[in-house]
Amino acid sequence: MIIFIDTNVIYGHYHLQNPNLQYLLNYLENTNSTLAVSEIVCDEIDNKFNTELNAITTTLTNNIKKFQTLSNTHFDFPELELKEAYSFKKLLQNSSDKVKYFPYIISNDKLVLRAIKKIRPFKEDDKGFRDTLIWLSFLEYLKINPSDEIAFINNNSSDFYNLDKTDFHEDLKKDIKVYGLTNIFKVYDSIKDFINKEVGTKHKYTADIIMEKFIHPQESMIEEMVESYINSQSLTWFTELLKEHSKSFDKLAYLSSFNFNIMEGIEDPELLSWEQIEENKFFGELRFFFRIVNIQLTFPSIVYNENKSSFPTKNQVEVNKDYVTMTLFSKVYLNISFNFDTSTKVVENLEINLFGLL
Repeated sequence: MIIFIDTNVIYGHYHLQNPNLQYLLNYLENTNSTLAVSEIVCDEIDNKFNTELNAITTTLTNNIKKFQTLSNTHFDFPELELKEAYSFKKLLQNSSDKVKYFPYIISNDKLVLRAIKKIRPFKEDDKGFRDTLIWLSFLEYLKINPSDEIAFINNNSSDFYNLDKTDFHEDLKKDIKVYGLTNIFKVYDSIKDFINKEVGTKHKYTADIIMEKFIHPQESMIEEMVESYINSQSLTWFTELLKEHSKSFDKLAYLSSFNFNIMEGIEDPELLSWEQIEENKFFGELRFFFRIVNIQLTFPSIVYNENKSSFPTKNQVEVNKDYVTMTLFSKVYLNISFNFDTSTKVVENLEINLFGLL
């Protein structure tokens, strides 16, 4: 899907702090959609920002001077300048790599003809130059960037839409045919309108949001669950786990007991994949390291004596007549699958996919 937005649906939210806009950016990431933004929109927002900033700066400076005069005091106040020039385009680029920009190069002859004939977005009072330039530029963009669905978000409905705001004005529908576009166009008067009709709650999460809101705050819970999960497994299961993922235990057999204890917890977690499976529940695959774990293995002395050279050298060994208890201190790599309930913030159905001693 290609989503078009105009200046009027962003104006006032100069730093992308609008939750609906954030929601839309999440939707782009989750659906591999593209946000198409005219270079005019970027220029307009930059200009509006700088105009407001200059007005506020002038007012603030004058009021400070008036205060000094009125109070018969003098003090230095910092320069009221931004450390870096504002750029809406740069903010978008830093927020998502799913945003594409299209230029506004349309011949004057075409624009003049539409102005004379009052073809929308031109109107009776000759207003509409800017909107016409964006509209025709967008159609040019769609000719070389095909997509099945187009979402057109613009609250300037009187210039673009029909009377009941459910479709384009007839002039614009003719333009679509002239350009040979066969896309499915849908119109919306705000980002919120688009979200309500097309998105719902399905795309309100991204990998970053899941990590920030759910994984990082619940790392202690994940550690406890992994520790409990491993220690509740059978001797055969743990033996096979070590043999499968750690070459040092290829010859491990006849394990009598084991204990897995996390001493220093999760490090470098990364959400490899995720999928929402219910309204308040998602499936996730997470990889991470435990900085230090303590693993105690007890097995017959004869097994240890026969395979001593193949076992890890960095360990503590306690030997009695019949059994050996080997204690390992190691960094561990894990890849786990799990379900997470966002309403109760509980990790469920944990499973270990990969396990390795480092």
